[in-house]
Amino acid sequence: MRLLPEPAESTTSSGGLKSPRSLGFYRRAIKRRERRLLTPVERADGTELLVQASRKPVLRDDWPDGFDYVCGHCKKMVIASCVTDGQIWDLAFQCYRCKGINLSPVLPPERALSRCVVPPPGTAEIVNGIDLKRLVLAGQAAVDRRQAVAGAKGATFGRPEPAAPPQGDAKLLEAVIEEVRQLLGPTFDSLERTDRRGRESKTPPKHRHPLMVMVQALRADIATFATGTPAVHVDYLMELRSVLLSLERWQRHPFWSEMVHGLGNENEYLHTVILLAAATYFEDAGNNVEFKETGSDRTPDLFLVLGPRERIAVEVKAPNDLRGPSAALGYKKLREIVKASMKKAGTGHYGQLSREHPAMLVIGSFRTWPSDLNDFEQAAADYLREATKKGKHKHVLSVGLLSLVTMIRRTPTKTDSKPALQMTRVDNPGYEGDIKLIR
Repeated sequence: MRLLPEPAESTTSSGGLKSPRSLGFYRRAIKRRERRLLTPVERADGTELLVQASRKPVLRDDWPDGFDYVCGHCKKMVIASCVTDGQIWDLAFQCYRCKGINLSPVLPPERALSRCVVPPPGTAEIVNGIDLKRLVLAGQAAVDRRQAVAGAKGATFGRPEPAAPPQGDAKLLEAVIEEVRQLLGPTFDSLERTDRRGRESKTPPKHRHPLMVMVQALRADIATFATGTPAVHVDYLMELRSVLLSLERWQRHPFWSEMVHGLGNENEYLHTVILLAAATYFEDAGNNVEFKETGSDRTPDLFLVLGPRERIAVEVKAPNDLRGPSAALGYKKLREIVKASMKKAGTGHYGQLSREHPAMLVIGSFRTWPSDLNDFEQAAADYLREATKKGKHKHVLSVGLLSLVTMIRRTPTKTDSKPALQMTRVDNPGYEGDIKLIR
């Protein structure tokens, strides 16, 4: 329970001292704090059980606008004092007064789980209460549920490199195409039918869906393996494998159908690929990513959840100019892209990167030219320095260029390649927040 300031003694109109009112003051303050009922159940069923072994709350914190969790059976005993939303997940409590078992909220599968403390399995008696100190306390079930949705951290695209990288032959190309078909399901079949009709039409469409362009190119490559001079569109192969790895990682996410829909929409494809890649990159870097469901209001694409109330807003942009350019774009063009992307995101009250949260802009690039990486760093740095001089973007941590790249490994007998992600990040010298990003 948060301690309130000691009330000063006051005088009567005749100058005498009033009796102290501290006890009543504290009681009224406690009564004013919101109370929420925990879910009453008959038994804990394997959930970590914290037994309230005295009248003191099992958990406590000091949020100025916090609330109390109260036993759902007797509706009187405070189990957790002055906590906040998103601070307690998947735990069971036994009330000191009535001995009833209660469950805390269950972590929804779409919610990110910030770094947290997990109690030991089984039952623990809590006599003096636990000071959460604004940390999250979560049961193992919440941790397992989150990992099932988001995948493991620490490896590129969420999993270690296989011991024997796949060979770039016809079987690999066929397998990649089939995996894309299986993951996208009916969406892939619909795209294929539409693309076939368009190619067979007397007036073929000027633009084809990028997925179908790549699939048809790889099918043509497969045919070359029957000749003496096989050829592979390596960039297309790596992009498809990148899409596959990201899709596989997030396929258990509640927003999976929206992700597939975005990939199937020609106008949303580029943005969806970079969005999934950015989410994967940040998860692998140790952050906790939460997708923001699209609504009527302008909101960021992602949140990086650092604590019960600490989060970083991330907006993703995928300019067409960075879709596999045939030549390096150079400093001037990249400076224009940074400026246009930030303007499109918006950093004002109604922008996707509003001042409500610390923010980061991520610009996606397919097959970035090496010289453009250096030019982007200079362009973004100059843009942010100019914004700092004008007193703008004080809540923006950084601007990043997320590139889909190909890692090549050569040995005396063969050459292997695999997709990877590269983030070129430029910090904002004018950032005035306290929250930092895990790189």
